[in-house]
Amino acid sequence: MSETVEVSSAAGAPSSSTEASVAPAASGSAAPAGEALPVFSDKRLYSLALQTYVRAVPSLRGRVVGYLRVGDAVLRSDDPVGTDGCKDGWYAVKPEGYVCNGDHATLDPGARMLAYARPAARGKPLPYVYAAVKAQVPFYYARLPKLEDMRRIEGADVTQSIAAAKASPDPNLALLGDAIEPPQALLDGDRIPRPPGTEPRFRFKFHTGRAEPKTRLALQSWFEAEGRRFAISSQLDLIALDRVRLIQPSAFHGIELGDDEGLPVGFVRGVSATGYRFADDGKVSETVRLNRGVGLRLTGKEKKHAGSRLLESSDGTWVADASLVVVEPPAQPPTFVDSDDIKWIDIHIRNQSLIAYRGRKPVYVTLVSTGTGNMGDPETTHATPRGLFSIFSKHVSTRMSGDEIGAEYLIDDVPYVQYFHKSYALHGAFWHDDFGHVHSHGCVNLAPIDAAWLFEFTSPQVPADWHGVFVKSGGTVVRIGP
Repeated sequence: MSETVEVSSAAGAPSSSTEASVAPAASGSAAPAGEALPVFSDKRLYSLALQTYVRAVPSLRGRVVGYLRVGDAVLRSDDPVGTDGCKDGWYAVKPEGYVCNGDHATLDPGARMLAYARPAARGKPLPYVYAAVKAQVPFYYARLPKLEDMRRIEGADVTQSIAAAKASPDPNLALLGDAIEPPQALLDGDRIPRPPGTEPRFRFKFHTGRAEPKTRLALQSWFEAEGRRFAISSQLDLIALDRVRLIQPSAFHGIELGDDEGLPVGFVRGVSATGYRFADDGKVSETVRLNRGVGLRLTGKEKKHAGSRLLESSDGTWVADASLVVVEPPAQPPTFVDSDDIKWIDIHIRNQSLIAYRGRKPVYVTLVSTGTGNMGDPETTHATPRGLFSIFSKHVSTRMSGDEIGAEYLIDDVPYVQYFHKSYALHGAFWHDDFGHVHSHGCVNLAPIDAAWLFEFTSPQVPADWHGVFVKSGGTVVRIGP
């Protein structure tokens, strides 16, 4: 069983009965047959929705090739290129496709919603700062409440919650950076607009309900007003910071291999391991403590010491093989590797490893967390499917949820998601630090640093100003085996 995800077709985009009859556009500078090429200067189109679709042709019948996220700004043509199903006009965007100027997008950089939305911080280990709700779950505020409003809505104990947070602020508050000035519109009583595509909720004067237990939120920025610290979430809700716990993500990461480096690589599997250095006479000259998850480039040399088999790392440190997860090169590359340029991913369930290849050359190696069903049947257990797949959609972030009794959860923006089979994906995991052990409902969990690296390595590429892409074929091959 895999995570439940927010997709509306097998390829993660709306399907269309007329899709097959619509020819795709090759790039943002292309134009439908018989029409002039669009002119680009330095003008931008701004997304107002959680998913503002980019279509292959300027028509609602066009295949969806990707999407923008609220707050994203993309270079667009100076003039519209058509109005088929879009009365305010379709605009060509870079590097390809067309976006409708309407409810989901605007040409106005001063649009009200843009005052609250920020693009995801792509390229960083995490595109947002993440928080887990506390036992007293937060309200989704849409207006800035006065203290008397907070007491009426949340109860009299809100005063104590605010005071406690000021006396002992969240130690991870620095993850959110410096406080911003409260948006003037909020101070003036403005209600933050809801981006199209956000989850529908009841609408009260000051809020739209409360978070569910086990919800994890993605936050963009924070400010102080009415004596309380508030964050603006990726869904454009005001979240009281004293009702959440900010999450410090794992610092674990794999090893990027240079041109003359290769496998094997070893990762410390326990809480720690002891490394040995030997003098010329063969006696131990120094011992080194190696923390859990440390990666070592291994030379392939080995020796016996005190009844243990030691492996040599490239810096001359020797470590017991029983203390390491050793990632070996494959006996031979798979038959589909017929070029030095082909990129592919090799995942092994038994040792919980991932290797990224360019041709026959390994370029990155790390530990992952696959499904808790181990080698079981993915249809009946939380196992990761095995076989050959290819990435068909990529998202800087997307929502995932699970409603299995006793294991319910909701994550607004799982980072760096790459779907390779049905709703199974490679994605970043900020909620645990247990890479090298099974942990998921079937997806492949990556440490945040690894997820960010792999997202930029694989195909299809997500253009710099986009939030996601969809392809029918040609994505990076993912091989998952025992």
